[in-house]
Amino acid sequence: MLPHNVRPGTATPVGRLAFVHDHLAQRGGAERVALSIAQAFSPVTVSTSIYAADLTYPEFKCIPIATSYPNAIPFVRRDPRRALLFMKSCFESLRFPDTDVVLCSSSGWSHFAAPSSPKVVYCHNPPRWLYQRESYVSSVGGIANAALGRYLEYLMKADRRSARGAAMYLVNSTAVRERVRRAYGIDASVLPPPVTLADDGPEEPLEGLEPGFFLTVGRSRGYKNTKSIVESFIDRAGQTLVVVGAQTGLPRSNLGPRTGRVIRVGRVSDAVLRWLYRNCCGLVTMAEEDFGLTPLEANAFGKPCIAIRAGGFIDTVIEGKTGLLVDGPRSLPAALDAVAVVTWDSDGLRAHAQRYNEKRFHLRLSEALICAQNQTRLPWRYDPTIFPG
Repeated sequence: MLPHNVRPGTATPVGRLAFVHDHLAQRGGAERVALSIAQAFSPVTVSTSIYAADLTYPEFKCIPIATSYPNAIPFVRRDPRRALLFMKSCFESLRFPDTDVVLCSSSGWSHFAAPSSPKVVYCHNPPRWLYQRESYVSSVGGIANAALGRYLEYLMKADRRSARGAAMYLVNSTAVRERVRRAYGIDASVLPPPVTLADDGPEEPLEGLEPGFFLTVGRSRGYKNTKSIVESFIDRAGQTLVVVGAQTGLPRSNLGPRTGRVIRVGRVSDAVLRWLYRNCCGLVTMAEEDFGLTPLEANAFGKPCIAIRAGGFIDTVIEGKTGLLVDGPRSLPAALDAVAVVTWDSDGLRAHAQRYNEKRFHLRLSEALICAQNQTRLPWRYDPTIFPG
């Protein structure tokens, strides 16, 4: 079923559209945005490398999806990072006959598509495996390390050529705009993604969990810094942290009379996530996010956030009004104390999240696609101080 607040086919018509996304094998912010785009431009087909229905959002089952040859490799479907050697050719081989414009939702791969029609890239981030590559080469040694390093150098050159082949380059935050400028020399336009987790949808409580806990939401990636949040809570008597997402290296629970309580719940449905947002006292995130939807999702439920002063949070978190910004994990204990004494305006928090709504995102994305076809300039420019003006 579709999220109840999104009707299929609600975007402005843009001609014959092809839509490409890196892979559908996780529940992340990029996948939420891709889902929103696919629904808005229904019945567009999502062309992608891998589709693992059990690992991504169930609503994709209602959308036409075309996969490529990496999808036939089971161990790659479980972790697309294992397909590093295949992905470039996978997307370069895609063909889009009879299309007026091609939209690539990319954090590293889909913008390798080389259509004959104008290409618009919506960039979630330049590929971390090229521009923050330590995690890819540090675990291999000797000859393998040298060979992989040379291959990544080759990929970096190809990646820059592909990016510069776009008729229009869009990014999700001012932080990513700067990364794109450094990586590609492109002055991209900022189009923030929408909040798609409806605050009035169905909810499912977690049995035995009382309201008043702190919440953190994120996948198992090092840059999410979930471990530092857990460590901050273990010494906080009487407080509970609920950790949502597939996490490794974290305690499932920590119960003691003089310590905090840390509860891992793994991946959850949107109904459970809504209940968690509704009943938490605030969201905590130390992730160095490209945009970061979770603070806005918390705001949509009238809850504040504590976020690191970095990445997309600089655009979306209004200090003292929608949350608190901290300089790093060492500042987190003081922020946890401070968030409890601030009187938060729940209606103001919800209104802030509503500024990032799907209708506005679909309208501006449609305008960008039409401008790319007509080789005209965008009629808007992003300013985080007045967004969505």
